[in-house]
Amino acid sequence: MRHAGAHGASCYFASVSIANSEGKTEEDMSVPVKGVAYHVAFDGLVKMALPEPGTAENAKDESSMVN
Repeated sequence: MRHAGAHGASCYFASVSIANSEGKTEEDMSVPVKGVAYHVAFDGLVKMALPEPGTAENAKDESSMVN
């Protein structure tokens, strides 16, 4: 996000869920099986809010931030 803010870009988040369609339980659905159909859940992109320049969020030590 820091890189996007520095370059005037926007950040987006996409949550995608994939499940084994033949699974009967949550555990079964979480195991991918080759050759089996699957369900995909995607609710679209969510635009992330970038912190304003000079805020406390931007003042954090860069070593504690993940790129």
